[in-house]
Amino acid sequence: MPRKRLTCKYYNECNAPICPLDPYKCQRIWYPDEEICRLRKFSKEIYIVQQKKIKKKCGDKNTIFTFKMLSYPYVVREGIKGIVPDKFSIRKERQWIMEHPPKR
Repeated sequence: MPRKRLTCKYYNECNAPICPLDPYKCQRIWYPDEEICRLRKFSKEIYIVQQKKIKKKCGDKNTIFTFKMLSYPYVVREGIKGIVPDKFSIRKERQWIMEHPPKR
């Protein structure tokens, strides 16, 4: 039986850098002033929920958030900042994650 192919009705007009249908989404980054996936089917995904919170509370729109940084439920506080793109490294990403512990 052939697999059902997932499609997106917003495909031609969407500019979300992290798409739930993208097999490489784990390698993507997101700036807080960029689009977020609008498909209702994926609205409960943790990284989309976190993106929506960050978009409202971000202190510096010129910082980046990796898929990994968006993929766990930490408390998003007013003024949250990501990582400066020029200074990004795996070490910086790990450090950022350690500074934002998950909700209890």
